[in-house]
Amino acid sequence: MRALELTQQFSASISESKPVLTLRQVRIPVWAQAALIFAGALITMMTLIFASPYVVSLDSFFHTRIASEFWRQGTLNLDFPWLPYTIANAANFVDNHLLFHLYLAPFSYYFGDNGVRVAVAVVAAANVLMTWFLLCGIGVRYPLLWTIAFFGLSLPFLFRMLMIRVNGASVLCLLITLHLLLQKRYRWLIPMGFIFVWLYFGFIIIIAFAALYTFSLYIAEKRFEWRPIAYVCIGVALGIFINPYFPKNLDWIADLLITRVDRETPLGAEWRAPTTEALLYNSPGALFALFFAFLRPTFGGGKRDTVENTLMFTALMTLGMVFTAVRFLEYFPVFALLFCAAAWGRVPIDSLFNPRFERLNELARRFAWVPLLVIVGVFTVRNVPFTYSLVARNDDGHRLFGAADWLEVNAPAGSMIFSTGFNDFAYLFYHNPQHIYAIGLDPTYLSFESPELWDLYYSIIQGNEGEDSGRLIFERFHADFVISDKPRDGAFHEFAVSDPYLDLVYQDAREVVWRVIDVEAEAAAENEPTGEELFSGGSGQAAEGAEQSQSDAEARGEGVPSNADNVDSNGDQSE
Repeated sequence: MRALELTQQFSASISESKPVLTLRQVRIPVWAQAALIFAGALITMMTLIFASPYVVSLDSFFHTRIASEFWRQGTLNLDFPWLPYTIANAANFVDNHLLFHLYLAPFSYYFGDNGVRVAVAVVAAANVLMTWFLLCGIGVRYPLLWTIAFFGLSLPFLFRMLMIRVNGASVLCLLITLHLLLQKRYRWLIPMGFIFVWLYFGFIIIIAFAALYTFSLYIAEKRFEWRPIAYVCIGVALGIFINPYFPKNLDWIADLLITRVDRETPLGAEWRAPTTEALLYNSPGALFALFFAFLRPTFGGGKRDTVENTLMFTALMTLGMVFTAVRFLEYFPVFALLFCAAAWGRVPIDSLFNPRFERLNELARRFAWVPLLVIVGVFTVRNVPFTYSLVARNDDGHRLFGAADWLEVNAPAGSMIFSTGFNDFAYLFYHNPQHIYAIGLDPTYLSFESPELWDLYYSIIQGNEGEDSGRLIFERFHADFVISDKPRDGAFHEFAVSDPYLDLVYQDAREVVWRVIDVEAEAAAENEPTGEELFSGGSGQAAEGAEQSQSDAEARGEGVPSNADNVDSNGDQSE
């Protein structure tokens, strides 16, 4: 009995000296929070990117192959012989995604498709982590909930994060740049400018971000800060001049700027502006975040500061980029999210309602996370499964596989392949790097280097050259094989089936391969006498000429040895 009493007293003393630890009192170290967020994001991205057995999008095939070429060649200045008629020819080639390809190189060379998918999933997860880190840095409440919204912003945004492309790495660099700007770590902008140039030639974006921050700072604090723009420009200049492709990269940058302005050349679908209907359907989360952020001043909380203005301007700038080309959807959504989080996540909850409503303000302080969780949950639950199903339906790995396999076996190394679609290059290069190609990567690459060849190429694939197509492909492009898509290239096929310069050597349900024939050379070969004909005197005309020569010689009294005598005589001399 006495022992029981002592036990109860001890338990009571412990309870009084050390209260029960509640969940609210648990403090997870920052590094552990970061590790958990990164792990969760990586698992999600890996689940999405491996929903299909193939890499996502046609450009992924090009980047996978060229990354392995860096590892195989063992040089930063890559030898690129595959597109001799374009601005990406061997003499002028510049890799405008150099740092991205160097990052992918070991993954691609040793592990192939699966390796590069893991590498891209890591970059995508790093974007999620950096979003959380930036939100924490500017003092946003519930940063984890805002970060989860990353997955519900936009279907194209999330899908493009899974592509084997520079998209995710570029956004990551911009997020780091924003964090450095908002934390006033200006000197670190020099290496960021350098890195961005080696990563992506669209370095004007990072300069614009620094300029928008400087402008926002001037609006809020009425002072001009020159260092952000200056340091970024110094880093960009260093990246351009300290470069394995210098000075060719200067011409390449100028070429890219001009070709993007030249809209007469048909570009890929991603260079078209999206319709308003498509944007509303595919990116409602990002548009909702932008709209809701603009509403915040209506509920009080004072005017916008430097942080909020900077994020507002970056969101508007990237939205403007989207309206010029759908490919820029990899930028806008995350900056719309940051703008919304800065607008609503830092304002005191008490300022949203009239101070007289004490009970309402108390509920707002306690449960402000609930509506945020509901909104984030709705968009995320809609977006993530949709993205998964979209990736799962991806069958890009089958594209041109049969035709490419036939060419790998039957086309000699170094053969010139004329493809009737410039997008076909990514698949063909991936499967057959031993061949060279008439067009690829971008139609402007051919049109800028050789406008006449581009005009001829476009006329041929449109069927405008009719029965002369094969001859022109042979004479002007010096092609050995033509590969075309039956459903896409009906006008070309109409004449190709009867073209004497084109010999059908392979076809499946979709693709066709033609061997290009040198008609004149084959006709000349057919007219040449065979060895037997030469031995017996040749054709009738040749024999008649020989008989005439023999009779003339006999008339002059000269002896003309027979063919047999010639053979014996030569044989005697050789012995």
